[in-house]
Amino acid sequence: VGSGEPRIDFKDDAKGALKLEPSRSNNILYSNDIPQSFNISSVTETQNYSVAPNGKNQSTRVQTTSSTSHYYAGYTLNNDSPYTFSIYYKGVKGEKTYIRALSTVGGTANIKLITFNGNWQREELIFTAGSSVNFVYATDNRAGVGNTATDFEVWGAQLEQGSYATSYIPTSGSAVTRLADTCSQTPPNGVIGQTEGTWFTHLKDLNFSVLGTNNPTIILDDGLYYRNSIGFASESNGNIRVSKYTSVSQSSIATILNSEELKIAIKYSSTSIAIYVNGERILNSSNTSSLYTRLVLNNATREGKFYLQDLRLYSTALTDSELQQLTTI
Repeated sequence: VGSGEPRIDFKDDAKGALKLEPSRSNNILYSNDIPQSFNISSVTETQNYSVAPNGKNQSTRVQTTSSTSHYYAGYTLNNDSPYTFSIYYKGVKGEKTYIRALSTVGGTANIKLITFNGNWQREELIFTAGSSVNFVYATDNRAGVGNTATDFEVWGAQLEQGSYATSYIPTSGSAVTRLADTCSQTPPNGVIGQTEGTWFTHLKDLNFSVLGTNNPTIILDDGLYYRNSIGFASESNGNIRVSKYTSVSQSSIATILNSEELKIAIKYSSTSIAIYVNGERILNSSNTSSLYTRLVLNNATREGKFYLQDLRLYSTALTDSELQQLTTI
């Protein structure tokens, strides 16, 4: 899509979901043309072999010829930082191969035995970069037992800094950076801005960045992030911290266990605040309400990746039964 246009994803829902992702760079120099980026050892590669997921004849056929065959690329990355390597595969259903990442000095290596489903599938691997050359492998027969695939296709390699994969960023000779998706809305008077209300959010595949400021990623506020707001931010274990900010303090008021799909409703008034998640109440507490006037999705100083399935703002505090029904999966 063009600059400033929302990205709508129809992967799991015919109605579509607003897709919001952080800024990321693909360090693989030729993501569509794998032979220009990867090195071979006991591997036969066939360029432009078949139709890739982008509909073009750009896949690369990989044929391994020995127990030491490996297909790899090396990059110097930011030391001690998390990276995610992802690549698309297509192989015979049930056959297996290894995807691997390691550094020659330091870092934390990772390896995964993947099973082909017979169609194009995207696989990803998270690792910590070392201080010297870091290698990523689309296949490595030296990695261990269980690898049975000797003939398969690859396409769309991506190497990005961060602890999860984002959507594919094509490259053609140099690293490419995709700008962050950001979204904010100051609703008209009467929607929010009063001393009570309900904020409902339906999210899928939520991943928060561990980098950036301590600001929340998704925020309901009065125009300034740190003054009067309620927000969602990441915890080190991947769960979600719900924080409430006032003009003088910040406090964590609840923790939400992250899952593939979340329906979250926050009800607030001048005397109380309640939070429902997937049909269950996880918080019911006293509260001093603020006049919230703005909703921010994917705060630029603490970005995340998620699919926004539904978003609602109510000018009243809904009842407990309404909240339970609204948030039930």
